[in-house]
Amino acid sequence: MGVTRGFVLTTALALTFGVTTAAAQERGGFFFGIGGGYGSNWISCDRGPTPATCGSTTQANGFAGFFKIGAHLSETFGVAFESNGWFGSVESADLWQSNFSGVAYYYPGGGNLMLRGGLGMATAQFSFPQPGPSLITSKTGFGMTVGVGYDFPIGFVAVLNPVVNLNYGNYGTIITPASEQITGVSTLVLQLAVGVTFQ
Repeated sequence: MGVTRGFVLTTALALTFGVTTAAAQERGGFFFGIGGGYGSNWISCDRGPTPATCGSTTQANGFAGFFKIGAHLSETFGVAFESNGWFGSVESADLWQSNFSGVAYYYPGGGNLMLRGGLGMATAQFSFPQPGPSLITSKTGFGMTVGVGYDFPIGFVAVLNPVVNLNYGNYGTIITPASEQITGVSTLVLQLAVGVTFQ
């Protein structure tokens, strides 16, 4: 948790400093970006094969990254396709969780502070280790994402982007490799990342 608090504090100071010192970034046309950092994932469900399966929300930490490609429509608005992913271990399984979203960006007053939100699909892939090949269960469902970030120009065409995002996925019923049903499965990832955008 010390790493998380340090990352949040550093990001908050950077955003605060940037709001008062950085010149507004000129935006227009095509862009793409990539980034990575820390992610905390809350996995929950309504009912499982035993009462203990869904008795409480499971929290796990791991790596979170993103990729985006889109266009700035003006100094204030932009749209993009985004892929936000998380990887970590949940009890006895490894989990790959991804959101694939159409996202809108809003820059209040045309400045460098960025607000974002989007809808799309989410995928979850559980890998259960065992002797021999791992057993894999995958499911796709509804996804959405919201977040806030800041643009720090670091070159003529490059921008440094610290971001704080929430990525949600709802998968309904998942059937495990042991043919057990877990209903109402959902994930919520808090993503703290830094990326670079080229435009």
